[in-house]
This record gives sequence, structure tokens and C-alpha cells, in this order.
Amino acid sequence: MALDARFPDAGVGAAGLTASVITDAGVWAGAAGHDGRGRPLLPSSTAGIADVTTTFTAAEVLRLAGAGRLDLDAPLALSLPHPLTSGGATARSFLGMRSGLADMDAAGEQALVEAIRRAPGRAWSPDDLLARYRGPLRAPAAYSTLNAVLLGETVQRITGRPLAAVLREDLVVPAALPHVGFWDERSDDPVADDLARVRAGAWGMTADALSVALWGWQLYGSRVLPPGTVAVMATPSGSDQVAGGLRYGLGTTLFSQTLGLGDAVGHAGRQPGSQSLLVVVPTRHVAVALLVADEDTSVRGTAQNLFAVLSRHL
Repeated sequence: MALDARFPDAGVGAAGLTASVITDAGVWAGAAGHDGRGRPLLPSSTAGIADVTTTFTAAEVLRLAGAGRLDLDAPLALSLPHPLTSGGATARSFLGMRSGLADMDAAGEQALVEAIRRAPGRAWSPDDLLARYRGPLRAPAAYSTLNAVLLGETVQRITGRPLAAVLREDLVVPAALPHVGFWDERSDDPVADDLARVRAGAWGMTADALSVALWGWQLYGSRVLPPGTVAVMATPSGSDQVAGGLRYGLGTTLFSQTLGLGDAVGHAGRQPGSQSLLVVVPTRHVAVALLVADEDTSVRGTAQNLFAVLSRHL
């Protein structure tokens, strides 16, 4: 069934998108339009998932905590001595976007992008991003990709292995996700590769919509982590809104009733040229993933259209 026939927003404003839906009744995936380079999209087309990568990093941090290798309520600096962890915030605070770090300012982001464009293929790393931070260490709660980047560095320090290798072995392979890529792999776009590499832990992964939906189905369905840990992920880390007007748990956005099928969890992501969205409604046993080949179209509006269709079939 054609995606744009079922979800009319697919052809409005965005070059194209892919989507996948998983329910107790089965699995569906579809595509419409083309990617940013004009190539027709297929259900199996992969794209950068941007901040949805954070859910993988958070899951690994919680795995390490469950194994006694990390204390969520101790200062993260004990596990990762770094100027940006010196404010005394705990690992739990970094997971909940309450570390005191603000997000990178637009000028700093643009300067980094321009530096990468001038030297694509150089050995770029998260250190190149972290070293450019000039913000406070005790700012009010706010969404910042730096939190997940530092948590990714923490995973590497604790395990003694590259973050990509850890996430592959501990999460991607056991979850049997069919099409997932990492920042340690090279594509035909070296600038995009390097932008992913400096944000490893927060950005950097690629996937098709089915893999993203399957990941959400398993993660928030307690097939990856114990139910008690998943419940903590989906519990607000505070009363204020830190993620696009929404509350935030631990590496998880809380969508409340915004999409029409009940309380939902997951994550959204945005990067140059594309957006991603993972939404899971645990009580309805529904997982939805959207990958949009446009950074300006309202991905949440597209999701609402999709959920309106789903509500008639669940």
C-alpha cells in the first residue's frame, strides 16, 4: 500500500519519508517521495536518525548501571573526569537533561560545521565538539546533545572499547535490528560522516524506519532492559519541559497525549536535511518510526496524521 495514499501529509512540504508501524497484529513499512539527493525512497532506505541515537546510549548506560559498573546517583566526573562534568552533576542528571549544560550556541555549531567542511576526513572526534562549549555548567534544565555525547564517552571509558562496538554487541545484534549503521563506517558523504562522529552518542547512527520501530518496540516493551529500568526511563526527571515543550525521562521524551493514542514515549531527532521520530505507546502495543527527508517539515504533524489512521484500526 502506498504511503502517500494512506498518509496524505507525506507529499506535502517534505521531499519524502519512510515509515514503519509495529503492533501485535504485525509489521508494516512504507515509503513515499525521494531523499535529499533526488533518489526514490524505499521502505528499506536508511537515513541518519540524529537524536534518536540518544536512546541507544541511554540504554547502554542503564545496562552498565544495572551491572554495578556505574552509579547513576554519583557525580559523572567519577567515571569521566572532564571539564564539562566538573559541575558535580550525576549520571542520572545527564540522562535527564539536568546536568547544567546548555546546548551549543548557533555560532559554535556553525563554526564546527565550517571547520569540518574545510577538512573532511580528518580524525574528528567528540573532543572537537566538547572543546568548543563556552556555556555554563549550572544552567537550568534544557535539552542538550552534549549530555549524550558525554555519556557515550563514559561508556567508552568504563568498557575500554569504542562506543559503536559496545552498542552493536550489547544492543543492535541482540535486538536483531536489520539495517543499522554507526559513525565508524564511511559513506559517500565525508562531511556528514564527520558531523556524526563528533556527536557520537547523541547523533551518528543510521537506520531504516523498520529498525527504528523495532528498537522502540523492544526497548520500551522491556525486551532490552528490565521492566523496572524501563519504567524509570519513562518517568519524568522533573516537572519542567526540556524537549521541545515536552517533559523528559532518562534518554526518553514523554509525548503524553500529543499524538492521540495515549501516553507515548520515544525520541525525536533533527539534523541537516532530515528528521527522525520514534514513538511507542506501551499500553496500545504500538511502535511507530518516521524518517523525513526534510529538516523543516513538521514531523510531529506527519506523525499525528499517521496516528489518526492507526486509531481507526486498533
